[in-house]
Amino acid sequence: MRKQIIAPAAALLLIMVVISCRQDLPVVPSPVGPALKYTVPGDQYTFYADSEKYTMTSLDRTKDYLCNFPWNVVSVVRTDNMVSVHISRPIECQVEYELIWDGTLMHSYPMMANVFINAISQNCTNKGQVGVDTLNIDLKKTFKDLSEATLENTNFLIREVCALKDIQCMDDCNVSVSN
Repeated sequence: MRKQIIAPAAALLLIMVVISCRQDLPVVPSPVGPALKYTVPGDQYTFYADSEKYTMTSLDRTKDYLCNFPWNVVSVVRTDNMVSVHISRPIECQVEYELIWDGTLMHSYPMMANVFINAISQNCTNKGQVGVDTLNIDLKKTFKDLSEATLENTNFLIREVCALKDIQCMDDCNVSVSN
């Protein structure tokens, strides 16, 4: 009885291994990435869909040359296809922000987009007073290669460049971040 079960199971396993190792099967491209490289300017920010820039940012995360003044994400609010990111920073500094997406969506349900946020300022000094900037991001304009249905079913992970802090925005969200 045992041999009658083992022989067919071994044959089935062998067939599965041979089929899975075939190199001549076509590769079907993913419908959700990676996106072509592009930039979208916004008020106080520039959005980059750029896998190379994303990879370099990930490798250099928290390095001094990127993080030369104190700033942090205070909250993230998403309503439909609008995301507001509130950022605390020294009040006397003129700051521009980068939003950096690698152009891909993580295959899960719902899908997930990872986006770095970076603050850039020249000669910024911290004198103790803090201000808050609000970045209002229209997802349809920034993630322009994604359909509206895909955007509606995509969650976002906002990753601060200068802190090992990631903020998950699931569905419509209102996430406050404590330091």
